[in-house]
Amino acid sequence: MARSTGGRLDLLRQGGPPGAEDRPAPGDPDRAVDGFAPSRHSRLEVAPPEQEPCDAARAEAYCAELARGVLGDFAVGLPLLGSAGRRRAQVLAAWSFTLFDLAGQPGFEGGKLAAINRWEFDLESALDGGSQTQPIFAALSHEHRRDPWPVAAFDALIDLARRQASTSLPTGGPRREAQHRALAAALAHAYFGEAAPDETVSLLTAVLAAGDGRARSGLPQAEQLALLRGLRPQSHGSRPHRRAFSFLRGAGLVLLNRQDARPNSGHRRALHLSFGTRLRLLLRALFA
Repeated sequence: MARSTGGRLDLLRQGGPPGAEDRPAPGDPDRAVDGFAPSRHSRLEVAPPEQEPCDAARAEAYCAELARGVLGDFAVGLPLLGSAGRRRAQVLAAWSFTLFDLAGQPGFEGGKLAAINRWEFDLESALDGGSQTQPIFAALSHEHRRDPWPVAAFDALIDLARRQASTSLPTGGPRREAQHRALAAALAHAYFGEAAPDETVSLLTAVLAAGDGRARSGLPQAEQLALLRGLRPQSHGSRPHRRAFSFLRGAGLVLLNRQDARPNSGHRRALHLSFGTRLRLLLRALFA
C-alpha cells in the first residue's frame, strides 16, 4: 500500500497526524461536499485512539458528528427520519464520505486503490460481526445486527469510488449526471435495504447537485428546478420518509434558486440556508 494514502486508514485507528487540528471542524458548514469532488487535501476526521472494541454509543456519537459536517444544511432534516432512520443515515453518510474522501486524495492511483481495498476489507469484517475498534465500522456492525445492510449497495458504492480513484472525472455534461444518479441510487439502496423508487433516486440526484455551490449536474439549472418541483413521494411512504422527502426537496429548491441567482460567481463556496429558512422548511415538512 502506498505510503501517501494507505497510512490514512491506520491513522483512523491510532489518532491524527500532525496538523489535524487545523482541518475544518465537523460542524463547519463549508464541509458540505459533492460526493464526486476530488479532495485538495484530506478531510478525514480521525477517530480517537481505541485499544478495545468501540461500544455502540461511542460509535453512534462519532458517526453523528461526522455526518453533521458531511451533510451540511441537509443534516437539519435528519430528526425527521425518527431515531432509527437518523442513526442509519448517519452511519451511511460517515462510511460513504470517508470512502470517497480516500478516492479523492491526491497521489498515485495505486495508493488510492489500495486504501479503498483496505476499506472494503474492513467493511467485510464489520458485516461478518468481527470486533471493531474504529467507530465507523463499529457503528456499521451494530446497525447491521439491528437491520442488515444490503451488500450489493455497498459493492456499488465501492465500485463508484474505484472509478473516481482511477479516472479524471468531468465537471459537467450527461456523464456527470449519470455519476450523480448512480451514487444516489446506491445510497438509497443502502439506506432502504432495497432498490429505491425513481422519485427517491431523482430527489437524491438533484440534492447532490444542489448541496454544494461547486457541484455541477449534467442538467441545466432550469431543468433541475423543474425536476425538483415535479417530484412527489410515492413509495417508501411512511410518515418520517415523507417528511424527510419534503425537507430535502424544499432545501434543494432553495439552494438551486440561489445558485441560479449568482451565475457569474464561479461557485467557489457552498451556499447555505439561513436559520429562518431551515425552520420554515422543517415546519412545512412536519405537516407533509
